[in-house]
Amino acid sequence: MTVLAEADRASTKFEILFQHRGGDFYLWIRDITENQTQYTWTSPLLSYTWQEVDGPLAMDPLIMHVGTYCHIDVPYLRICSYDSSQSKFLPIMPSFRNKFLEFPSSGQLDIGGNIVSYGRKTGTANIPRGPFTARNNGIWEAYGNPSSGLSFGGTSIEITDFDWSGATNWSGYVIASDQGYSWEISSIDWRVIITTNGQVVWLKNRARVFTTDAPSSQVVSTDDRAWLTQAFGNLTVIKGSMDMYGYNTLVYLDSQNQIVLKNFQASNGEKDIVIRDIIQSVCQIIGARTQFPGDRNENNRQITVIPMRIL
Repeated sequence: MTVLAEADRASTKFEILFQHRGGDFYLWIRDITENQTQYTWTSPLLSYTWQEVDGPLAMDPLIMHVGTYCHIDVPYLRICSYDSSQSKFLPIMPSFRNKFLEFPSSGQLDIGGNIVSYGRKTGTANIPRGPFTARNNGIWEAYGNPSSGLSFGGTSIEITDFDWSGATNWSGYVIASDQGYSWEISSIDWRVIITTNGQVVWLKNRARVFTTDAPSSQVVSTDDRAWLTQAFGNLTVIKGSMDMYGYNTLVYLDSQNQIVLKNFQASNGEKDIVIRDIIQSVCQIIGARTQFPGDRNENNRQITVIPMRIL
């Protein structure tokens, strides 16, 4: 679909006039205000003549209809997954990072007809990462990393993300999965260690993600896909329910806008069309042959002596 014209309107009430004749298109638009008694059309918003390179205008001249199409274009994205018993966030799929930026800092979401409000968005500076494979999870007593010199401890989940420099701060973002759980990140130990017989062993294919809200009894599977990503938080159900949404569920911004078509009028045909032409067109649609007995068509006739009345 090619957009030929567009316009921003300050008014929420306006009229549109569209005219098409022989491949020439014209479009007018005008605002309507309360108690207005006179309306005038200004210059056409659009003037366009159909070109040969545009292809056939229509294959059947009997289907040249005029209509309206209305669409509220709101931001949308897809989420990793959501389970109300395991998450306080709606985490976004990384490929929709730019769409996430179009959402306001707080608002309402439409998820399959269910309306959910959100009171916050996590950070947006970091580029989401993943998917990775989930690995070990559990509770770590406080320890100091001998390489980075940083201290860590608490509930964590390990994923197969390797970033030895660990320069990016992911605090305030979420670790999400395709199995409904997602938790807020407090810190990440990028230089993962374990000890075997008292000896330090480096796991150079891991990142240990510590969270602030993961339950200590949580168990993850190595089949789970995991992301470091952004999310909507402070969720409240406004309409419907919000128990569980699967991987890649579509989410729209509920803008609470609406389009109301108050009136629609359309006319079709040549300006000098007569009833005979209309009947003939209708009969052609059903394959019927039309005759008009008694009608007399004369292209050229000179009336000289006797006045004639032509019926």
